[in-house]
Amino acid sequence: MGVVGPASGAEYMQSFVHKITSSTTPEGWDYQIENQLTLQVAYEVEALLFRQQAFENSQWDVSVFNHTMAGNFRSQSSLGLTVRWGDELSQTFGQLSSQAGHFGDFTSSANQYGSWMAYSRMQAGYRFNDLTIEGDLPYESSIEINNQQAQASLGVIWAFPTWSVRWSFDFYSKEYKSDVDDWHGYGVISYSKVL
Repeated sequence: MGVVGPASGAEYMQSFVHKITSSTTPEGWDYQIENQLTLQVAYEVEALLFRQQAFENSQWDVSVFNHTMAGNFRSQSSLGLTVRWGDELSQTFGQLSSQAGHFGDFTSSANQYGSWMAYSRMQAGYRFNDLTIEGDLPYESSIEINNQQAQASLGVIWAFPTWSVRWSFDFYSKEYKSDVDDWHGYGVISYSKVL
C-alpha cells in the first residue's frame, strides 16, 4: 500500500538531497503522475527440479518459479528458471526473489567458515498494467506499455552466521514501446548484518 504523485514526498526528498549536496535544482516535477493511492500484492512460488553434488563440498540445482503481482501500481505474471551452485543449497532454497531488493536471510544457514552461492535466474512474462507508464498525467502522453517482459539476474552471495554480502547484475527488457534501448541493466552490491 502506498501513494504516487506529489503526496509521496519524492519531490521534497530529492530537493533536500540536492540542497545538502550542492547539486543543481531538480526539474520536471510539474510533469509527474498525479496523486494516487496504490494497492499491490505479490506471490512467488518455486519448485525444485533436481539437486546434485558437484565437486568437493558443493552442489548445484535447477528450479522453476512463478512470480505474480497484482494491483493498480503494476500487474504482471512471469515464469522463470533458476540455476544455483554452492554449498548449503537445501538450507537456502526459495530465498532468491524476482522482487527487486528482496533476498532471504542467508546468514541463518551459514556455517562458521562461510557459505556461498552463485546463481542465474531468467524469466519471461506479461505485464498487464503499469502506473509509472500509464498513470494520470497533467499532459497528454503517447507512451505505450510494452506488455512482453523478460528479465535475467546473475549473482554471488557469501554468508557467515552474522553477516553476508551479495553482488548481482540484473538486466531487463524495455518497459515501454518507444524506448530506444531494448535492454537495461544495473548492478547491486549489498551487505547485511545480524544485530
